[in-house]
Amino acid sequence: MLDKEQKRPKAVSWIEFAYVSLATGRTTNHPDALMQLFAAVCEDDYQPDGFNQGVERVKNQYRKQAVVA
Repeated sequence: MLDKEQKRPKAVSWIEFAYVSLATGRTTNHPDALMQLFAAVCEDDYQPDGFNQGVERVKNQYRKQAVVA
């Protein structure tokens, strides 16, 4: 989530989903529509144990943009 000016990150989340079929009660693949949503909002360089590094990467990305602007 970014600030009103879309210049600074205000929140970062780390979420892992297990999609469960209501019909079977078992895990199943995410529908294509959800996968498209995830692709639009997810960090491309996912590393299972790298949350803090990911946060720093996002912050640095916006810092660099602020310097260029």
